[in-house]
Amino acid sequence: MGSEVPRIELGKGGSAGSADEVSTKSMWRFVLMVSCELEVAREAAYEAGEVLRSKLNNLQNVEFKGDRDMVTEADKESERVVLRILRKEFPDYSILAEESGMVDAQIAGGGRRLQMMWIVDPLDGTTNYAHGLPEFAVSIGLARD
Repeated sequence: MGSEVPRIELGKGGSAGSADEVSTKSMWRFVLMVSCELEVAREAAYEAGEVLRSKLNNLQNVEFKGDRDMVTEADKESERVVLRILRKEFPDYSILAEESGMVDAQIAGGGRRLQMMWIVDPLDGTTNYAHGLPEFAVSIGLARD
């Protein structure tokens, strides 16, 4: 009683296919898109993590946002790395980043904006990081409207 992976035949001419065939194709396109997004987010987090590891215990500048929230040059550099990668691969997606705020999508040709938004915390655990504790993360999420 094993489960079968649906077979998708692309490139057939003529009809659009049955509703089940169209639904299966749509599902697989979605799976492939999410897989691509996950891989890019993983790459961005890894590269930003390398920046953070290189600066751990070597901070030159710590600032405060408000009364208690710290921000370091590592936060800012990590965010620049993440934004560069996400914008390159997904220019139609908006980004909400902790240090930069809302970064609107660059829409080629004035087309319709996709309702996708990356949410980025380039240094989740800044207090630990600023005190030299290696318990922090690069957090990247993707929201869909």
